Amino acid sequence: MLGRFRARFKEQDWFGVGVELLIVAIGVFLGMQVSNWNDARVAHERGQTYRAQIIADIGANARELSVLFNYYAEVRRHAIAALAALDAPAGAGDAQFVVDAFQATQILPRPLTHAAFDEASNTGAFENVGVAAERRAISDYYLSVASIAGSVGHETSYRELVRSRVPPIVQEKVQEACGDRSDTASFVTILPATCVPDVSAAEATAAAWSIRTAPGVRDALVRQISELDQDLRLLPVLSAYARVLTQRLSRASG
Repeated sequence: MLGRFRARFKEQDWFGVGVELLIVAIGVFLGMQVSNWNDARVAHERGQTYRAQIIADIGANARELSVLFNYYAEVRRHAIAALAALDAPAGAGDAQFVVDAFQATQILPRPLTHAAFDEASNTGAFENVGVAAERRAISDYYLSVASIAGSVGHETSYRELVRSRVPPIVQEKVQEACGDRSDTASFVTILPATCVPDVSAAEATAAAWSIRTAPGVRDALVRQISELDQDLRLLPVLSAYARVLTQRLSRASG
């Protein structure tokens, strides 16, 4: 082509020169279009890969949120029992009071999954994950996840107070009998509904007295229950949102 162009230029065949230039321009244009189409295809495929990962993450989070709800519902049950027994006189109920007071401090630090969303956002691939309405729904969901992460499973004043008052040997015995368990049927973490730690009557009475006489224990326990109530209101809402969003995105993908 370059040879033909030189020849026509020497011959002053301006029409032929124009045709050669037009052919070159069309070739460059088509080459750029093919490159752009290929880049768009790669970006779309990359976005769809992230989309599938995000759907899987949100689905996993929905199940995890249900686990957290069940776990903290059990923690709250113990907290209510501890509050009811807080003013009881020393006696036969001390061992159960210690169990309830201690179980009310339990937390399950399980961060929700957002790796695919973060990576897609940071690399610019999120723009190809779905249409604007879908991207907005996903972003809103992860904003809610961030809010939950800052609320659920954090250290509280009640937890610090009780665990600083109960003797280590008693804490160890209660944890051994009443601590987190892995449900072999569902592979989730639970607190046992009932447990009987190997704590002597003397140990139970001493630990119960130490908890009951802790400065501010009632206020801290009431605050603990209030925070658990808030978490138990938020967790099922976000779990339902995650399930609905997973179904919506999955249908759109299909």
